[in-house]
Amino acid sequence: MPDQPMPRPVVGLARGGRYDEQQLKVAWDDACAGRTAPSGLRDQYAAAIYERNNPGRRWADAHPDDLLAYAGDADAVLAVRDTRIEELTARAEQAERRLDLAHQARRAKEHQLDGIRRALCDTEAMQDNDPYSHADLEDVIRQAAAGDADLKAARADPQEGS
Repeated sequence: MPDQPMPRPVVGLARGGRYDEQQLKVAWDDACAGRTAPSGLRDQYAAAIYERNNPGRRWADAHPDDLLAYAGDADAVLAVRDTRIEELTARAEQAERRLDLAHQARRAKEHQLDGIRRALCDTEAMQDNDPYSHADLEDVIRQAAAGDADLKAARADPQEGS
């Protein structure tokens, strides 16, 4: 193949356009360099598109004009891919910010519950040395509320307590 003369610019098979001699020379030199497998993502996409459109033919044997045309198709695919990656990256960053805010809110609530637990321990409504006392906060608050209701009822009707 290297001994063959470089062809003149021809009409692009996949695009219907013309390529200048420099583009064609680069493609021809690539083809003559003994390429057997695509290198890089652009070439992989170009090869996949070429081989799908030309069943039974190999990308390594493609005409230089096809190399240019299908490389342009691969560039279009890469542009779509890059746009999609940017969109997904933005969505992932937004989700990460939301997750950070949720963690901050959770830590604030934990701090608030610790304050409530300490206050209940200070009023001796709860034991300070109980490692599971945070799980009993709801019960302690309900019992304290029931005790307050009983106290209010006793104050309202002093004879019921006698």
